[in-house]
Amino acid sequence: MKRLLFLLPYVLLTTNLHAWKMEADKIQVDNTNGNTVTYINFRQIYDIVPLVFVLMDDRGGDPSTLRVANITTTGFDVYTVEPDGEDGPHTNMNSIPYIAIESGTHTLPDGTQIVAGSISTQRFQSMFISGDSWQAVGLSGFSTTPIVLGQIQTRINERTDATVPDAVSQPWITTAVSNVTSSGFNVALERSETTSGTLTSAETIAYLAMDSGLNSGNHYFASNDSKKIEYETIRTNDTIQGWDNPDTTVNFSTTYSDPIVVATKNTRDGIDGGWLRRGTVAGSHITLQVDEDRANDTERGHTTERAGIVLFSRPFDAEFLPTSNARMLINEVMYNETQTGTNNDEFVELYVTQAGDIEGYVLSDQDTNYYRFPSCSVSSGDYVIFHTGSGVNSCSGTVKHFYQGVSQYWNNSKDDVLLLRTAIDDVTTTTQASSPKTFNAKPQDYVAYGTLGGAVDAIPISMKGVTVSWNYSYGTELDNASDGVSVALTPNAKDSNTSACWELSTSGNAANNSCGNYIPTRSTATAPLSYTLGESNTAMPDMSIVKSSVVLNDPVNNTTNPKRIPGATIRYCFTVDNTGDGNAENAVINDTLTGSGRDNLTYVNAGFVLQNINTTCSCSTIADTSGSISGTNVTITIGDISGTGNVATSRACAYIEMSIN
Repeated sequence: MKRLLFLLPYVLLTTNLHAWKMEADKIQVDNTNGNTVTYINFRQIYDIVPLVFVLMDDRGGDPSTLRVANITTTGFDVYTVEPDGEDGPHTNMNSIPYIAIESGTHTLPDGTQIVAGSISTQRFQSMFISGDSWQAVGLSGFSTTPIVLGQIQTRINERTDATVPDAVSQPWITTAVSNVTSSGFNVALERSETTSGTLTSAETIAYLAMDSGLNSGNHYFASNDSKKIEYETIRTNDTIQGWDNPDTTVNFSTTYSDPIVVATKNTRDGIDGGWLRRGTVAGSHITLQVDEDRANDTERGHTTERAGIVLFSRPFDAEFLPTSNARMLINEVMYNETQTGTNNDEFVELYVTQAGDIEGYVLSDQDTNYYRFPSCSVSSGDYVIFHTGSGVNSCSGTVKHFYQGVSQYWNNSKDDVLLLRTAIDDVTTTTQASSPKTFNAKPQDYVAYGTLGGAVDAIPISMKGVTVSWNYSYGTELDNASDGVSVALTPNAKDSNTSACWELSTSGNAANNSCGNYIPTRSTATAPLSYTLGESNTAMPDMSIVKSSVVLNDPVNNTTNPKRIPGATIRYCFTVDNTGDGNAENAVINDTLTGSGRDNLTYVNAGFVLQNINTTCSCSTIADTSGSISGTNVTITIGDISGTGNVATSRACAYIEMSIN
């Protein structure tokens, strides 16, 4: 019989630039004696209803397959069905693999493209029923032929005159896929050799297309629990035979301990239709066969077919977040707590240098501890505080607080603090020897304290070659801090990637370590604690200047009640205060006689005096003449003005004397 091919317009998907989720696991499907339907909870809650793909095993001698239905964001129903010619009930199915994925065009961190979508169709393929046709699904972005998984997601046409799965399923339908190319494929409902029941409504078929020939070891990503998930895809040779024939063995690229393998026939060479079932799943291979119904005849032999296979190295759930626009750096670390247990007061302070959302940012130590930040919008100049101990998260204000609620874990003698930035296009595995962790992120900053070099973890390099710099030279100055004393970056938020610019709070060590632009650290905590939680590590000056004037003399009145007349001398006095916590070094006052009306003035003297901060500047009594006058320019070099946070505070009183021409 000649078959006609009908093509509907291509179904295209746009790239999903937002977060997306995927998971894979193994489940047990209960026997269907007495109409049993198994409900499966997803490993995570989805933002949109995902697509689900399963692969039937070879338990039970009767023809059968798995159907899924009632898929929500939290789980799905799955049950075993048998076609016409069988009795309906079927034995337990153990270790059944499934994949769940949100629809969209997704890119894994290594660049692998996944296109996941669905169509609603009544198009079908059949051995005996006329009117069969295909529906075309268009693909873009694939340079070679991908693998395709297909799975019916609904049971709209299922019979109502008997209870399924206790009774046989009518109309019998599986998923048919054929003509797979880099630009698309054909899909239809597969009725095989059955004729009972009718397709009065469209069913939803989910599909997943993925680059083929991906070998494990070269392709991986991170799960939500920071496990490294390797994956591979196989487009088999056209060698898979029927149930009555020997099983076909498909080898993996390496050996796994607990692989998740889902497959779909990617051809329809046999006119009897059929669907894929698996035999053995070992660490290094899988065996596959094509099953057929026995509604028309009892034979289940089949011509060879090709399959598309997706394999993940272990069960997992993963959320892929867009690369974060926010930028943060490690600014202060308090590793020697004053209390132990979940009430410990360890913290790491991060300083925001670029606004964005910090969701997915990771802090990790040199052991196996890590913290993944939740969604929180930050602005440049904000402080983000990670507390090891207990508390209530807060994303408000300019100082954000996050708590892990565990016992202390930053070591007192030596440790490292690794900061990773969320990246949808990169993966980083930590260098912890005992139990490396993998994150969908890239290195952002790193600080180590303690013994030089190898006593702490090396800085990791991401899949795409991203890393950061760190100079250990002065790391031993930073270890074994007293209880409640932090190590801080100085100047505040000026990251030079060197231990030379880190010091124990108030120690002043960085002054001797060739740290550029060194500003001493300070402590705003109550003694004996020493840290600046949520504040600048370093004391900054805050300068103000007040200008006043007095007439010293004139040619008519001399010094008795002088007036502002030609020949008079006027003194302009400047009160310069530093009300900040940091010292103002090498302060200078400059003045220039330029502009309209200033040709009538001439500099006479200039000077300054440093006085106690509580003393008012006495403009008329200053006798200093240290100001430098050169024509129409004057320079008064004041020098250092201590901040109010220091013991010796001071105020500068400066003046300029001018005569009126």
